[in-house]
Amino acid sequence: MNIFFTKTTNSNGRPLSVACNWFSDFCGFTEDIEKADCVIICTEGYVSSKQWFIEKKRFPGKELFLYSESDYPNLAIRGFYPSIYKKTRGCVSIPYLIQSHPLPDSSRIKKPNECTTKISFKGRCETHNVRMLLESKYLQFVNDTKKIIKNHPIGKNLNHCGYCDLLSNTIYILCPRGFGASSYRLYESMSWGCIPVIISDQFNKPEVFEDWSNFSISIKESDINKTIDGYAFHCEEMIYNSRRVWERCFSSTGLWAYIQYEISNLLKFPEFNNKENLINRLDKFHFGAWSREIF
Repeated sequence: MNIFFTKTTNSNGRPLSVACNWFSDFCGFTEDIEKADCVIICTEGYVSSKQWFIEKKRFPGKELFLYSESDYPNLAIRGFYPSIYKKTRGCVSIPYLIQSHPLPDSSRIKKPNECTTKISFKGRCETHNVRMLLESKYLQFVNDTKKIIKNHPIGKNLNHCGYCDLLSNTIYILCPRGFGASSYRLYESMSWGCIPVIISDQFNKPEVFEDWSNFSISIKESDINKTIDGYAFHCEEMIYNSRRVWERCFSSTGLWAYIQYEISNLLKFPEFNNKENLINRLDKFHFGAWSREIF
């Protein structure tokens, strides 16, 4: 299956650039529109039905899908969305395609008793009431075990080294919803083997072919004061599972296989839309550094 990536006519191009960086090494990525079986159009914002009609006129005869980072995307358009707020046929929940932070090169999984921070969150706190409540709850505990770090103003560069150091030394990462139902923190935390604490009533979890409770904690927005201490007994297993699921389903390799599978389901390409074959492919994706043998 050959997939052509482009951007909407009114996009700044950042989502397209990130998508191309993610998937350019795969044989299914094509720069020749004539050879494309379908087109994924990338944008950072909302796309109206009128705008989508304009996009469709650019590619007559091609099957089109949208990748939109909008907090509230137009779910009348089939595509791939990081912030789906309700289940809709033809709309697939996937992670944000983000510029990756450097991955840990440790030869073993991190141990909870070696982590200097139990709970942390780094991000803007004014984007939702849930975040503001977390800020008021945890700022009084800013010490060696609980941290809330408010981000810089929009447009400034993240301190990647400092943030990676925080991720490498934290057990639980708070992943509260922002303007949209999902959070960038969710997938960043999993890539570093942290346990994501999801606080969002509208979040539609991407398909990972296993129970999300194996590697994450979900808390209702109304239960913001709920303690996570009861999960401590299982945290080492959950740390391993968090990184394992990220490798399997949310790394560029795993996500590319899943996107092919979902497009095939919608377009009925028999060579890609077999669920058992997909799971077998995903089970082969492993970076090696987080081997199960360490337990």
